[in-house]
Amino acid sequence: MKRIYKRRIFISVVLVTLAMMSGFAAGSMPRYAYVEQDGYGFNISVQQDGEVSVGMSGDPDVILCKIDDSLIEAAVAGGGEIRLPDEMTYNGNQYKIKKIMGLFQDTDGIKTVVLPKYLGTMISSMNNCADLSSIVFNEGFGSVMFSINQLPSLTDLNISGLNFGVLEGSLTGLPINEIDLSGFYGVQKCSCGGWPNVTRLEFPLEFGTAEMSTFVAMPKLEEIVLPATVECLSPNMFSECTNVRRIYARSMTPPPLGEWGSPGGYLNDYGEGFFSDEPTQIDKSTCVLYVPEGAAAVYRENEYWGRFKNIVEYNYGGVDEVAVEGSVIDRLRVSEGSIFVPGSGKAVTVSDLNGRCVYQDRQAVGSDVAVSPGIYVVRIGGDVRKVAVR
Repeated sequence: MKRIYKRRIFISVVLVTLAMMSGFAAGSMPRYAYVEQDGYGFNISVQQDGEVSVGMSGDPDVILCKIDDSLIEAAVAGGGEIRLPDEMTYNGNQYKIKKIMGLFQDTDGIKTVVLPKYLGTMISSMNNCADLSSIVFNEGFGSVMFSINQLPSLTDLNISGLNFGVLEGSLTGLPINEIDLSGFYGVQKCSCGGWPNVTRLEFPLEFGTAEMSTFVAMPKLEEIVLPATVECLSPNMFSECTNVRRIYARSMTPPPLGEWGSPGGYLNDYGEGFFSDEPTQIDKSTCVLYVPEGAAAVYRENEYWGRFKNIVEYNYGGVDEVAVEGSVIDRLRVSEGSIFVPGSGKAVTVSDLNGRCVYQDRQAVGSDVAVSPGIYVVRIGGDVRKVAVR
């Protein structure tokens, strides 16, 4: 009885949290009705009279939370692929599925999961699935929470070119060969690691604060790229990444080491993290720290970054242009004091040559960006172009 009681408390807390993330006011938390159809179970936000309750998005909160064993067995027998539904029906109306919770726990035989195309959040899903080797994300995915852990067959996480929200949650125990974080809007409260084959991490331009985030236990990690927008790093962010040879720090000022839950602080109860000289941390006597031109002195004088023995100034203006012929970035236009960014529905960032983000739009609809004269790097999805503005 105690275990059932605890489970009910957990589910209730999760539902309240997800409802708040959906834009429901704290004083008007919705009820949830449980609905089963076509072998799936859903929770949908409703009012007392049973009509749907909508949040700020104008949609009800719909959570896919159960899959019948018969569907799993049929998918395994058919080759291992399961395609989750995009919508469900309630009171004769169709509603988009934007969240999944508690799916694929210790599930063997499933090799491919195709996620709902409107999905926004995953929580406590896809853990300890021995045969799962492919997760298919959709263009509209806007996750603010992941939970993908201990998938020994997952060698490729195909998220390049997609527009995400904030990377939050956990991604651990994945034998992936590489990971593209550029599609995320930021990083927070994220636990990642146990990626034995990853050699390079480049964080998104809108990085911001990475407090309470860790990227640990990556024995082959050699290179870390930190954007100019880093405001705060976690104390133990790169523990057990002892093979790091290069760190590219684009910020003109050394990013501070943050206390848990207090941006801008320097130390916490766990010590100094990767700035310490413990054997589990980055070797600061051999790792080269590359900083923007003119910033070496301030890094050397910093109490923590100054512990790196090899601090080298680097010209971050050398950005390679990458673009597919006929892509939306070909419609980029530059005029005096302005860059026209065409509508694409993809994430857009405009940065100066020091990596400072001067404009960002998660789903560009087309706009003129006012900038000072200079050279800028424009990224639209996975395409990159350098432009000069007079």
